[in-house]
Amino acid sequence: MAEQPQFRPTARPVDTVAVNTNFRRLPTPVAPVKPIAPYEPARPRAPQPSNIDQLVNALANLNPRITAVMGKYFEEENKQDAADAEMRVLRDNVTSWGEAVSRDPTLADRSPVFRQVYEARTARNRVQARAGQLISEYYTSDIAASDDPTAINKWLSDRMQTVLDTASSPAERTAMTEEVLTVSRQFMQDHRERARANLVQKNRDSVSASFQTTMDNYAARGPAAPYQTDDPIIAQKVKDSADPHAAHKAAFLNAIAGGESAGKYNIRFDGGRGSIFELNGQHPQVKVPVRLKDGRMSTSDAAGRYQFLSSTWRGGMGDAAFSPENQDLGAIKLAERDYAARTGGRNIWQDIEKEGFSTRIQAVMAPTWEALNGNRGRHIATFNASLAKYGGKPTGDGVQNGFIPEMVEDLQKKEIEAKAQGMSPQEVSALSVKSITETAVKHMDESYLEVLMKPRPDGTPGAGMTVAGRDAVEKTRLEIRRLRIENQNQRRTLELRTKEAEKAHWKQAALDALMSQRKAEEEARKEGREYTGPRGIPASVFEEANRKDPDLVEALRQAQKTMDDLNKREDPIMIADFQRRVYNGEATPADVFDAIARGVIKDDGTIRNLYEQANRNVNRSIVTKPIIKPFYDMIGKIIGEETLPGVLQKPLDGNAATVAFSQALMEFDNKNPGATDADRLKFADETFRSLVKTYKPNLDLDASRPENQAKRQADEAAKRAAAAPPAKGAATAPKTKPASAVPAFTPIEPKAGVDWRNTQLFPDAAALEAEFARFKAGDNVGNSFTSWNIRLGLSPKDMGEFLSRQRALAQRGSSSVQ
Repeated sequence: MAEQPQFRPTARPVDTVAVNTNFRRLPTPVAPVKPIAPYEPARPRAPQPSNIDQLVNALANLNPRITAVMGKYFEEENKQDAADAEMRVLRDNVTSWGEAVSRDPTLADRSPVFRQVYEARTARNRVQARAGQLISEYYTSDIAASDDPTAINKWLSDRMQTVLDTASSPAERTAMTEEVLTVSRQFMQDHRERARANLVQKNRDSVSASFQTTMDNYAARGPAAPYQTDDPIIAQKVKDSADPHAAHKAAFLNAIAGGESAGKYNIRFDGGRGSIFELNGQHPQVKVPVRLKDGRMSTSDAAGRYQFLSSTWRGGMGDAAFSPENQDLGAIKLAERDYAARTGGRNIWQDIEKEGFSTRIQAVMAPTWEALNGNRGRHIATFNASLAKYGGKPTGDGVQNGFIPEMVEDLQKKEIEAKAQGMSPQEVSALSVKSITETAVKHMDESYLEVLMKPRPDGTPGAGMTVAGRDAVEKTRLEIRRLRIENQNQRRTLELRTKEAEKAHWKQAALDALMSQRKAEEEARKEGREYTGPRGIPASVFEEANRKDPDLVEALRQAQKTMDDLNKREDPIMIADFQRRVYNGEATPADVFDAIARGVIKDDGTIRNLYEQANRNVNRSIVTKPIIKPFYDMIGKIIGEETLPGVLQKPLDGNAATVAFSQALMEFDNKNPGATDADRLKFADETFRSLVKTYKPNLDLDASRPENQAKRQADEAAKRAAAAPPAKGAATAPKTKPASAVPAFTPIEPKAGVDWRNTQLFPDAAALEAEFARFKAGDNVGNSFTSWNIRLGLSPKDMGEFLSRQRALAQRGSSSVQ
């Protein structure tokens, strides 16, 4: 490196002498000195390229191509390993990499990619298997019925944790986490939808119950009853006048007075039930403390038929006497004045003529008369009844039932609440139609259907004004009319049965009298004395029979004539046929009487024998019916302990229970001449249970039923037969129950919550027909058809519906099996 230049000063320093204290000024340079620039060496030059450098550059340019080729090779290898791992997991059917290696140790030599994919797939499989278990667990758990969309989070977390804990490698943990998130998202989405549906259904059920409860409450109250009031004093005067609204005014006065004073002109407000005052032409003006709706205290001196305040009376009638006639005129004048003031000058009588004493008009007049704030249905009923009484024709809502307008208001409020809970207008309308139509059919009252035909407050049509609503309303009307005709026919049939039962009673009374006389005559003849008692049918029986049915009198006379006939010749063929009927239990004492009246039987001995047998038939007819006899037979066995050895049996208890059972059923049959077999079967079942519980309080009632007793005994017999060792030399047969031991199928037993209209109770049509054939034949032991009829208490009509519906379901089930 070159030597750096040296800088030299421009002047030498001045020599000084220490003793000389006078300093001389140095010379000042003329211009500043410019520094000399430093020396910069030359930059190095790059060496000349050589052959080695060229080789290195060529190799550098070739490297990306080699890298790409190698990368592609390794990528294909990884893909192949991943595919092999997926296929191997499917083939091995294992749950972890460790289990796979223990089966095939050569897997340990595979590539890291192979192992990573294998572990990830087995981890995902474990998550999916657990998810499959959770699906079935979810639908059988309480959370499936939850309406909380977030309830699934903790439920899933608790149940997936056990699977996550099995991860033993990063690949398994990553795969499990991803798969759990995927499964959880699906679970959460499904649960949110289900929770929303549960909430909607919960709201729907709540709204439906609310609708039905509202209608049931009104139905329990029945049609609105009018207030009982006397006619107003001016009723006749107004009626005789030329006033076209005379009847409406008189009816209006009754409607107001009904709730205000019960129609009394001389009653005043006293804070309680009212006090009587003297009608001397003066308002009593007795002020009584009263609490207003806003809580403030005030006073009231309301008095008279329409409870006028003294101030109101003076403002409307001035100094007029407080007489009954003036009270009527004052009420009319007050109504006209207040209604016009609150409605912009409208005429109250014209509006009442169009819409009746509607809830709208009552609401307008409620500030004038406090009673109109409630019981609007009764006010409408009072107005309509009075209007019809005074020659007018009721109009508007509530003509058939004064509560209809209130029902409309309540139902529409419920509909608004239901829509606020998220229900669609279509669902709300369907629930309204369902609740109203069911109530109308239940009480056979078409007036309830008016509720569906009223428009809603927002101007939309009522639920019964849509196409579907009108169809439902018309079907309901037809059903109500059909039920009315059916009830009329039933009443007519019951009347005829009652009439026949009364005729049979008087026939038996006549026959009892005749037989008593014959017995007394025979005893007198045996004793050798003359019979002096009455002869023939008593006159009282003839008189009563004549009041019931004149034709019965003729039958009594004919029977009397046959009994007195000296030329008693009987047709042996007719006698034999009638005797067969009697001894088969098919004839009653009334039938014996008819046979006497027709001259079929004439001999005293024959008459006596057949009459006694017919009486026994009456006493045992109901308990020997095929549907009742199993209960009759079992009651003695259960209570009499007939299954125990002889010394431990209780025959007295069994006999007493049998007699009590028979008497109860005979009393039921006598009190209910129109009872059906289903009614008798239901009563027999209840009586059976009651007696078993009385005599055997610790006994299982359900196990004591005839069909269950028989089934239990058959099961025990089958078990004993199966447990018994086969005889020596006998071939070993398959262990199957004998056909007579148990039914050929297992029907659904009666229990709460089973909808027999939509549930197939019998496995196929053949099983149903077999059970029904047993039912008709009286074989009720273990008969599921009998059990269902007892449980449901079916009438003959309902039994027909039950049979037809189950036939359809059984045939559908049989065809699907085939």
